[in-house]
Parts: sequence; C-alpha cells; structure tokens
Amino acid sequence: MREAIDVAEAIRATGQFKSVSVDWEEPVENRDLPTDPLVVNQWHLLNTDNPGGDLNVVPVYDMGYTGAGVVVGILEAFDDNFWVDHPDLAGNWNQTLSMDTTPFSTWDSQMHPTNVAGIIAAVANNDEGVAGVAYNAKLARLRNGTKLVRGRALQWWYNSIPIKSNSWGPANPPGVFPAHTEDEFVMDALARAARIGRGGKGAIYLFASGNDGPADRVDLEPLGSSRFTLAIGAVDEENNIASYSQGGTSLFATAYSRAAEPTLLRGIQTTGVDIPESEGGPPGVDETYVPDVNGNGDPFSGTSAACPMAAGVIALMLEANPNLTFRDIQHILADTARPVNFTNGSTYFFGAGFPLLGDTWWQVNGAFTRHSDEYGFGVIDAEAAVNAALSWSGAPSPVFLNTYDIVPEDGTIPGAEFVEVPPGEGTYFINNALSYGGGGSFSDTFCVKPDIRLESVEVEITTNGAWVGDLEILLISPWGSVSPLALVRTDPGTYTNYVFTTLKHWDEPSAGEWTLQITDFVPDGPFDVEDATVDLSPYGMDGVDGAGEKTITSYAVRFYGSEFPGGTPYLCDPNNQSCPGDLNGDGIVSPEDLIFFLDLYYAGDPFADINGDGVVNYDDVIMFFNMFVPGFCPSPDNDGPGGRPMPGGSDNGRPVGGAG
Repeated sequence: MREAIDVAEAIRATGQFKSVSVDWEEPVENRDLPTDPLVVNQWHLLNTDNPGGDLNVVPVYDMGYTGAGVVVGILEAFDDNFWVDHPDLAGNWNQTLSMDTTPFSTWDSQMHPTNVAGIIAAVANNDEGVAGVAYNAKLARLRNGTKLVRGRALQWWYNSIPIKSNSWGPANPPGVFPAHTEDEFVMDALARAARIGRGGKGAIYLFASGNDGPADRVDLEPLGSSRFTLAIGAVDEENNIASYSQGGTSLFATAYSRAAEPTLLRGIQTTGVDIPESEGGPPGVDETYVPDVNGNGDPFSGTSAACPMAAGVIALMLEANPNLTFRDIQHILADTARPVNFTNGSTYFFGAGFPLLGDTWWQVNGAFTRHSDEYGFGVIDAEAAVNAALSWSGAPSPVFLNTYDIVPEDGTIPGAEFVEVPPGEGTYFINNALSYGGGGSFSDTFCVKPDIRLESVEVEITTNGAWVGDLEILLISPWGSVSPLALVRTDPGTYTNYVFTTLKHWDEPSAGEWTLQITDFVPDGPFDVEDATVDLSPYGMDGVDGAGEKTITSYAVRFYGSEFPGGTPYLCDPNNQSCPGDLNGDGIVSPEDLIFFLDLYYAGDPFADINGDGVVNYDDVIMFFNMFVPGFCPSPDNDGPGGRPMPGGSDNGRPVGGAG
C-alpha cells in the first residue's frame, strides 16, 4: 500500500494530471445487531421466530444511527430511579443532567426504572447482557413526588434533555375508573416545556397508556392524554394488542411488550436489579438481567416496556435529524406507524363487558387517515421513522381555533331505563334489552367556518350529577368520523372542566357542523333481579343506586392543526354561530365577506340562503346587511349586542360556535 501511494505522489509531481489517487478498499464493519450475549433474546430488536414482530430497528443500525448525542430522561412513579452502577447502564448515565433522587433507596424501588433504562440505552458491544434500542444515547434520572417536584422534573433541563419517558400513571381505587385530575402547576410545566424546550423545537414526552385494559382509558389520565404527550400502548410479538393495554382516542401508537398471561409468548429481556435474598429477593435467582421467559426471574412487560421502546426510536430519529420539532415527531410517527390487524370498521360503541371486545376499533376518517382506539396510528417502525426524519421538511405552522364555552339551552341527558322487549327483537343473545337514553341522547351541534388541517382536538366538558361513568360521550365530525371520548365504566364522579383529547380527526378539514352526543347507558337505581321479564343488555350494567339526573352545563372545543391549502370556509347557519357576518371565517367581518356573499347571491348558490327559507332572494340580502357590522368577531369578554361582531373583539381566527 505504501508503495502505491509513493507512485501516486510521483505521478502527481509531474503536473501532467489533474488528480491522482490510489483506488483501495477501506475496511468497513456491518452494524448489525450488537454482540452482547443476551441480545439473541431481545426479540423486540430482531424477531426471527415471528418475522415482522419487532421494531424493525436493525436497518437503522446499518445506517449508522444508535442514539449518539441524545439524552433521554426517565421519570418513574417514585422518588427513586434506575441503578446507576449496573454494568450495562453505568457507561450511559449522564450524572450532570440527572436530578438528586432519594437517599433512602431500596433495591425493589430501583427494579422498575432499571428495567426501563435498559430498554432505552443499555450499553452495547461490551460483552455484558443486553443492548438498548438507542444504545449510544445517554440517560438522566428524574425524580417524582409532590406536585411541585413532578412539575420540576417535567421541566428539568428541557433544552438539554429532549425526550422524557414516563412508565407510570395515576392509581385507581379498586374497581373504579375515574377521570383523574392533575395539578395546574404540573400541566403548565408540561405545556411550557413542550412549547419552548429544545430551543423552541419542543421537549418530547412519552407516557405508558396503562395496564387496566378495556375497563379503563388513557383518555381519563390528563398527562397521558395531553396533546403535548405521546401515549404508547402495547402489542405482543405477534402484533396483537395486549389485553391489559389501555386504549383511547388519545392513544398515539404502540410498541412491543408481553401478552397477558396465560401465554407462551415472550416478555422483554432487559436490565434488572439483583435483590439480595436478605432484603426480599427471590432465593437463588440473579435478576441483574430479567429474562424474556418465566424461569430465572420474571420478564418485564406491560405498557411500561412499550413506552421506553418508543423513546429509544425517537432518540434514533433525533440523531438522524436533530432539528425535528415535537410536531414533526408526531407527524412522522402518525405517517409511518404500521396499522397491524387493520379492519375497515368503526365499532366505537363498545367498551368493557360489551360484545366485539376483540375488535381493533380501526376507523378511517374523512382524510383517509387510520386510527385505532387500541393501536393508535399503529406499531412504531424504526426504519420508516428514521428514513422519514432524514427527508422531513418540517410540519406546517400551527393554527389554533376555539369555540370557547358553549352553554346548551337544555343540557339534560335523558336517563336510561329497563324496558321489556318482545321476544325475538332483542339484541344479540337476549330477548329483553335496556332502553338507553330513555328515548334519546343529548345532542348539540356547533359550526366551524375556518378550514384548517386538523391534528388534535380537545373537548372540555362540565357536568352536573353523579355517576358520569354511566355516560358514553361522542364527538362527531362533519365527515362522519366518531371520537368515543368516554365509554361506560365504573365512576361515581362528575366532570368539572375535564379535557378529553382525540386524534381520530387527524388530517381532516375542520370546516362544517360538528356534533357532541352524550348517551346514558345505565339506569338509575338497582335492577330488580326478581323480575324475570327483564334482562341486562350487552349495552349496560346493573342499575346504580344514588345516580340521579345528569346534565351538561357547558363544553368547549379546541382545534389544533395547520393551514389547509385549498380549504373552503363553511357557510354556517346564522342561527348556529356567534359571528354570523364573518362568512369566510377569518375572524373579521370585512368587505371581503360582503364580496363573498354577493358572489354567492348572484350565482344563486344555496349558501346565499341566509334566512334558511329555501329560496335565494332579496330577503337574504336584507338579513346579511343586518349582520354586516365590520370589525373583529366577539370574544367571551367583549360580545356585541345580539351576538353581532364588535370592533376590538377576539383574536383573528376565532371559529364560530354556539348551541344548535
């Protein structure tokens, strides 16, 4: 080789050639799976037994991405965290960016976070145990505790720790599944870091969706269901939803874990803590690494395992493209997740204890985007996500629309009741059924004029009356896609400014008439078991003592998305809006609205039928000019008389909203 280089230099020295070089083959290495001894059991990295049942991450390693330069923070349920002296974690612990945790650590309190840490970033190719999904990323320990401590942890080094993995959630009372509350300080801390963290690109938060299965919903947990977080559910190695995995309209995606017992399917092998027998550890069992199958210790499982896998994949994405914003991450994962077990259906009415429990609840919305209550947008695919990250040009600028509080004239929710049904007319396997709604549901329609491309939608609800667990709450878009915000469950409480978040309208245009529908599925008072003529139906449960009339006092809907090129403002019924003169939906009543109306009028367009009498004539002109008062649309603090716009009102872009 040295001789060839010398010859090339001599030829170059003659000056007769533009360039001279030696053609030689440079040694390269195959960046396949790490060589650690237990990696062969980490099927979530490469599943040779069930091809397609893994993260598809090996091609990413071949591309050279391993999470280098990215820090992932781990926040756990307690004020302790992972074992920093673990032989497979010590090398990737970033002590500088870590919080001080409790000095009163126990082996047991370190087990769960140590399991999590190994999935994300166990050191690779060190002849020790396992490897993490992003095995060259660094790990920071965060501390949970009081509301102030939790809020501090969520904001901790938000410019330097881009990802925070949370495999914890609120605890439920036995047999009860309430809509949980979270302190305002904590929610504000989350929102602040997600907006301005990472130098304005936004910190990225992931939450395990929970392990109570269809009896509970991630939608009932404010942090997990927030539009500022990614809720992650669990599938097994055959891409079937784990029966314990909580779903919901706010579930973003799924990653791998173990199926519920009894099963022969494998769990997740990862780092652990060898608890001494003298301190409660299993006799004769070394759990420095937990296995993938039962035997020498218990495998790691639950959505607690799926969440850090997703965090590891995002670390790979950020190494490939550090400029990705939180919204970029959302769009890429929504676009590239695999919709496994896809069925084109929408059985959104059924929850715990109801038929069709095994259905995947896939729904195709008006923009042909698929979302499932169980799978979210699908199973995360590392190769597809990283490739998209490399070519991503950036999400469009965000747009926000708000209906503000809508107060229905009559917010009564008709109560359910047991009624006798003639034989042969029952539902499924029964001859007698429950009359849900007692003759109907509460239904309210509001109209949105501006047309934006939707991402997440929030619905804030306040009710009166106990036992909101009896209620099914649906948001129905102008395109007919349905968000089951709440399904029937055991919850004796009420909703007070509770915020539901749905992803089911992702990519849909916003303009048009939306409907909020609430149905009571459980009668008030106990079912008379001695009455043989009436049976329980698959729609509900036994009647509830102490559950009386329920009403909805107010609701507000907030739409988040981006400008919709080619979108068309919806011409709402003037009786169903708060700013009737703003025909083009830009938040201002201006000469543009007048030109818009006159064009429609002279064309005889049905949308020019302002008074709704079925005829386009001069009466519509008179009515429009009565509504035409130039200025900004009103805000809740500055309304004009009779709902007319008033100069100096709300921010530009406010959609119309009102009781229908």
